[in-house]
Amino acid sequence: MNNFELELLKKLNVPCRSTSDRFYVCDRLEVIKQTLSGSAYSLIEEAPLFLLYAKKPLDELSDNLVVVSSHVDCVSTITNFFADLVSKDTIYGTFDNSITNTSAIINMLEGSLPDNVVFAFTGDEERGSAGARKLTRYLERNDKKAFVIVLDVTYSGYDEGYYFSIENDFIDDNSAQGDAIVKGAYMASENWCFATPDPLEPSSAIPRKHYLLDDDGQIEISDVDESYTYADELDCFSLCIPVDGNMHSNKGCTTRTICFDTYNKALKYIALALSELTF
Repeated sequence: MNNFELELLKKLNVPCRSTSDRFYVCDRLEVIKQTLSGSAYSLIEEAPLFLLYAKKPLDELSDNLVVVSSHVDCVSTITNFFADLVSKDTIYGTFDNSITNTSAIINMLEGSLPDNVVFAFTGDEERGSAGARKLTRYLERNDKKAFVIVLDVTYSGYDEGYYFSIENDFIDDNSAQGDAIVKGAYMASENWCFATPDPLEPSSAIPRKHYLLDDDGQIEISDVDESYTYADELDCFSLCIPVDGNMHSNKGCTTRTICFDTYNKALKYIALALSELTF
């Protein structure tokens, strides 16, 4: 993590709250808008519960999109927002979900992803994921097919030292999509784990050596996030950064700087691999 990335993470650690209808505390949204002003990405849709950024207007984009979705709302129990580099190896703060917001923006500022990779910052994830639902409806109304990469934090894999996790694989066992995810993950690192929403039907594309097992030797079940809502209509999975602590409190949580750095690469390479597919 370099100084620019740390300062961006600190700037994004400000309140953002929403109901199931709209954002009503918008500090983080304003930081996102200011940071991306003048970048390769423009705000192509500002809705009550999501911001959608792309390099081109929607009608000029491919009908097959890779949507990177990172929720921006925070639980009401978090009132003290902070981010600190406590050593060269560890960062500490209220990271749900500012740290993946930061990763998304870093990739956007780099500008190397193709035009059909778009970015959404959504609300209401902490309640009912209405932001994800409204974004899905918006894409449908505009006749866009989409594969969604949901960005979030996770407890899975932190104790085992994994750099990132692949979770909530709602991809209907589509080998092309699964293979693309694994290909992109390997380009970032081989040190990642897999947790599934359904241990009876895990993804056949994920090599078994990456399965995260619980104390009983069973495949670890992943936590609920926006992917459960997107999966009603779209293929999706979650790309998560492992943390330790309490992500829903003022005490915050820690992650390793190598996790953050590798996660940024994983997002880039997986998005690139998926962008080459037709959904």
